[in-house]
Amino acid sequence: MQRISWLYNVSDQKAAKLIEDTDKRRMTNYNFYTGQKWGKASNYTLCLNSSQLGYGRCEAVIIECAK
Repeated sequence: MQRISWLYNVSDQKAAKLIEDTDKRRMTNYNFYTGQKWGKASNYTLCLNSSQLGYGRCEAVIIECAK
């Protein structure tokens, strides 16, 4: 939420609403086009928690996996 507040220069409340709306659209599209359940880790090849790892570490892991 802090990142979205900073990126879009909005309040935490507005950032939370933007995140919620975006996630809802993503979930709807994912469920429709894949026939799978959004957010279920076993449906993904790679899952990274950028809040814990940071974007730099996530980037390094993705690059390493792509080799």
